[in-house]
Amino acid sequence: MTLPFSNLNRKQKLFIATTFAVFLFVYKLIFPTLTSLGSSIINDIIIIVSIYFWYLFVIDLKSTTIISPLPIVLNTGIVASIIFFILSVSSAAFERFTALGIENDFLLIILAILIAYLFTAFHINIFVSLRALFFLKQKKDYSKFFIITLIFFSLTFFSHTVYWWHNDLAYIKSAFNVVASILILFNSTRVAWIAFLNKKQKIYLLIVSAIISIICIFIAGKLEHGNIINELIHNFSPGLTTLFNLIIVYCATYYIIIFFTALFHLPTADAFDRRNDELTSLMDLTKLINQVFDFNELANTITASTARVCNSDYAWMVTKKNERITISSVFNVGYLEAETITKIFIEENTSLFDEVIISNYEKIKNKLDENFRMSNFSYFAIAPLKVYDEINGYLVAARKNNYTFDEDDKKAIRSFANYASIALENAQLLEQSIEKERLEKELEVA
Repeated sequence: MTLPFSNLNRKQKLFIATTFAVFLFVYKLIFPTLTSLGSSIINDIIIIVSIYFWYLFVIDLKSTTIISPLPIVLNTGIVASIIFFILSVSSAAFERFTALGIENDFLLIILAILIAYLFTAFHINIFVSLRALFFLKQKKDYSKFFIITLIFFSLTFFSHTVYWWHNDLAYIKSAFNVVASILILFNSTRVAWIAFLNKKQKIYLLIVSAIISIICIFIAGKLEHGNIINELIHNFSPGLTTLFNLIIVYCATYYIIIFFTALFHLPTADAFDRRNDELTSLMDLTKLINQVFDFNELANTITASTARVCNSDYAWMVTKKNERITISSVFNVGYLEAETITKIFIEENTSLFDEVIISNYEKIKNKLDENFRMSNFSYFAIAPLKVYDEINGYLVAARKNNYTFDEDDKKAIRSFANYASIALENAQLLEQSIEKERLEKELEVA
């Protein structure tokens, strides 16, 4: 579901938006005060059409940028802070302006128009940012709900102008306000993108969303209670203050929901980060195995990834050939330590095994030489590297704290061990191919 005129190119949208903005400027110079319902309606039609095309233009302008939630959130926070700052200093600034003896009605009209334009630009920016977050990471098409929100925001905008001239039509204004509020609440629940953030980003979002919510609440209060900016905008168009209030309320509601959603997601953020890191590492390993034929390079990558994903302090990979073991790669541990622990483990587990075995330091401590200095190990996880149903090595992860490896850790280590097995098999096949080629050349020479 698309908006009318959204298929126009960027230059056309800018031209139409600018034309209506200029026309509105001239109209306000000719009719600075609203003397009847008819003039107010014409005034509001020009305003809403201008806002609509500026809205389309800003959407088109931002559509070329990379959609990332945190920059959008930060942009909203900056714009909201600027609005709050202007509202906070506006009364003192206006008093200073009048104290200079500048009481020319023409200059006041120009000032009111510029303030209305400035605040319109700010609120369009906030609304477009909310729209971008609304559609972010959505699996279903909710565009019709957002278009309905636009329609009822516009109807509420006109209803307040009508109410300004006919107080007996308050029920129409109230009805549109209620529907707009319901739509704001519904739209504010579209926060699926929070689940895709890592823990650090969620903490950042938690802090920023709390600040934006508080700022928006203060802005709504200042726009509602006799601020000089509010009076100037209200004289410019009674419905415009209502539209600004709706956008600010939408912003406050949305970021309050973001705050609590991020807070509830925080306890599971570590698990999500780990799964994401594991998936990314496995995808990278798949790419490396298809492109890199150096087994040592692959072994270093697999060892480092195992330690990172499994929250291990140490990791190493051992290859086994003709009952002789070789340390292929180590992470944060010495070769001598890795070799000593592996030999003790092999002596204790002479039989073939398929699954990851969890052991602890107490089981091997008595078999170590008293003069042998070792790091502060606590638990080990050992996965076999099987090639053609033979164990040709081991992938080992170790921790120095007293937390053993759980089932998720075992699955992750098993996955990395499988990739290490493939890399080892490829290395053996490459070695056999090179040896075969050498023999063929010798045979040709002979």
